[in-house]
Amino acid sequence: MILIIGGLSFNLSVSSFLVKSEIFHFKILAIETSWSLSLITLISKASANIKQVSKSIFEFKFTIIQFFKNS
Repeated sequence: MILIIGGLSFNLSVSSFLVKSEIFHFKILAIETSWSLSLITLISKASANIKQVSKSIFEFKFTIIQFFKNS
């Protein structure tokens, strides 16, 4: 970015190349970040589901025990 401000034609072409590669790099980073974020979201959703399922199983077992105690 400093090269653009200092811009003679050679500096300008070099800096535009640098900026382009930086933008490209930034895009890759953004994609990686969003991917890891979505992965984290998936994992947290999965763990929430697992917790929910285990809670349901626990409640189901508890209900069966209660049923046998009452009968």
